[in-house]
Amino acid sequence: MKRTLTYILFCIVSFAQAQFDSAKFMKAFEAAKSSEKIELAASYNHRDLLPVFHLIKDSIYQIKQKIDASGAVNKQFNSVRILIDKIEFDKWMYEKNYREAILVMENALWHHATNLNDSLRCFKMLKNANVKLNNFNKAFEYEFKLQELWPKKDSTYIDYGYTTSSMYFIIGLKSEAILQRRKEFQKQKEHTNDDLINYYNDLGVFFDPERNPDSAAVYFHKAKEQLSKAVPDPKRPLFYLFYNGLVDGNLGMCYRAKKEYKQAIELLKKDLWASTRTNHYQSGFNACVPLIDCYIGLNDNATAKRYLDTADVLADKAKINDEDKLELLEAKAEYYQSIGDNKSAVDMYRNYHILNDSLEISEREAKLIAQGIALEIERRGLEFSEKENSKKQEQLEKKKEDLFRIYVIVGFLVSLFVIIILIVNNRSFKKRESQLSHKNEQIQVQHAQIEHTLKEKEALIKEIHHRVKNNLQIINSMLNLQIGKIEDEKTETILFEARQRINAIALTHQMLYQRSTISSIHLGEYVETLVHQIEAAMSQSNITTIVQISPSNEKLTIDGAVPLGLVINELLTNAYKHAFPTGRNGLITVALTENENSFTVSVSDNGRGLAEGFNYFESKTLGMELVFILVEQLESKLNVQTAKDKGTTFSFDVKKTKQTA
Repeated sequence: MKRTLTYILFCIVSFAQAQFDSAKFMKAFEAAKSSEKIELAASYNHRDLLPVFHLIKDSIYQIKQKIDASGAVNKQFNSVRILIDKIEFDKWMYEKNYREAILVMENALWHHATNLNDSLRCFKMLKNANVKLNNFNKAFEYEFKLQELWPKKDSTYIDYGYTTSSMYFIIGLKSEAILQRRKEFQKQKEHTNDDLINYYNDLGVFFDPERNPDSAAVYFHKAKEQLSKAVPDPKRPLFYLFYNGLVDGNLGMCYRAKKEYKQAIELLKKDLWASTRTNHYQSGFNACVPLIDCYIGLNDNATAKRYLDTADVLADKAKINDEDKLELLEAKAEYYQSIGDNKSAVDMYRNYHILNDSLEISEREAKLIAQGIALEIERRGLEFSEKENSKKQEQLEKKKEDLFRIYVIVGFLVSLFVIIILIVNNRSFKKRESQLSHKNEQIQVQHAQIEHTLKEKEALIKEIHHRVKNNLQIINSMLNLQIGKIEDEKTETILFEARQRINAIALTHQMLYQRSTISSIHLGEYVETLVHQIEAAMSQSNITTIVQISPSNEKLTIDGAVPLGLVINELLTNAYKHAFPTGRNGLITVALTENENSFTVSVSDNGRGLAEGFNYFESKTLGMELVFILVEQLESKLNVQTAKDKGTTFSFDVKKTKQTA
């Protein structure tokens, strides 16, 4: 799905221009006046200007500075200034800095757009940038503005950018995308051969080659048929080269979905060659990844490895997004599995699942956005119907006014006219009352939908904490298994300490998803539960642990709970291990004392105390290094009090948060 969508958008923005001639461009640019230089540069996108942009950018910025320094506001300066904005916008879009591109174009819309065509172009570019950011609520808002403001008879050609059908497809509304694409095609009064090629290719993509390969293939074959009829344009020599590869690659995806790998490989190779020949590395990457899968399916691992290396190179050049990285990781995992390198395969799958978990959250949010957009589109349709009804009502009112004039002239009908007006007003009042009731019902429905959405997001966050806790428990179980098989006491101790630290972190996530509040946990409850958990793990019957906690409603976020839990774990574990000679009874006290602006956390024992001359602050053990680092992270300082045979006390302060009741 992702590969073919890239091709649709490429067709929208790239095929309109002739092949760029750097020498010819520079000759024309150097001979042009200031405003003509800007017009010439703005007529190309940044991708085409790359070979010469370093030569012309100083001239463009000097012209911009002169206009800004003059402080003059007139139509001529604004027409040049908005073209400079377009050049900057294209640059940020090429560099994938979409937020900066939006800022540039919003400023252009409010300060430099002097006519309807300028505004339409700004709306179009803002729509494209918001689609790149997956901000479809805003993108559809600009789409509605374009549809509302676009002239019925437009003498100026303006590239429309992302179509409504392509945006439907991106957010997963495939059926709506197909219906909308057919409507868009029918609205065109005339259809060129290029229009037909685009139309059939788009429909094939919207039918999804991976899920409905047979339906999609029908339209790709139609696109190929139109391509065979096309007459090459000498001004665009690479246009049909790339487009032939585009449709071949889409058709190859259909064969790949049906596991007809040999046919798929032949077509995907054509796509890869055409993409790299025209320097479209993203398209080349999109063709390369399924080729790896095809060769693995044919048990040709050597060739699969060559295309895997090629995919890495293309990925760097194209600066691929996270979804493409996911596909590459999956392809690498399958390759390593096919050659029996299970360790590398597991590493790839682990990275795949880490990235996939984050993308699943984005996909769930995208589904919620899609539902909201569908409701918004429906609401817009209702508003349009209401406007049409309002126009009809205005026409009726106008006729009534004409009748009223006649009734004024004809005096004997005045009384009858008054009665009619009263009846009409009464009906209008009832109609408005009915409309108000209907709108209230709509508001209630929307309110319920918003509450449902918030509940879903809360459930999603709890699910994330649950998954993290489960993953940490899996790691903990693996450490337990490993500890059982290790004979080296030192290594066993290291793994046991690591397991204890993991348990402390897992407890934080467990308490977050088990409580009603998902952003914080109760400080006292957390400390008490953690101490009992460590006590159970140490299982030394001769040592008694006491927990003393001051009553408090203090809450901890995960950023505070994790370091606090790790510090308590290290101090309490050290007390168990080192404070008491073998067989001696002992008492360990963990206290949480409330102060005016902070809480004091202390871990005390009545053991033998620190050895004379022992300096904990210069200790190089991992545990104590962790303690000092984490206490510093809590913006506190570790205090140590010790005496021979009278025990040791470690204490530090935890600042109160603003949420304290």
